[in-house]
Amino acid sequence: MSRISEKIKIYITDSPAGRHHWTHNVAEASPDFYTLRGVVEVLVEYDESDLVDPSEAAIAQAEAALEVARKEFNMKEHELLERIQSLRALPHIK
Repeated sequence: MSRISEKIKIYITDSPAGRHHWTHNVAEASPDFYTLRGVVEVLVEYDESDLVDPSEAAIAQAEAALEVARKEFNMKEHELLERIQSLRALPHIK
């Protein structure tokens, strides 16, 4: 595998929420909110073998989404079961 070198710009901005670092200039899009404090060029080097296989990354992302969906389903199921139990506990009005 080969060694990859990329130069990227890091934009340093301030906002009411604090200092932020971006790979794009958000101060251009929101000049009232962000104040550009500086730009730094950084050389990033990595081995191609360090990168995650795109299909493996997609699988991991899908598995994480499945876990979130399962948790949301379990919460909703629990809420509905509790509601059914509380409705059954109410005396029937005739």
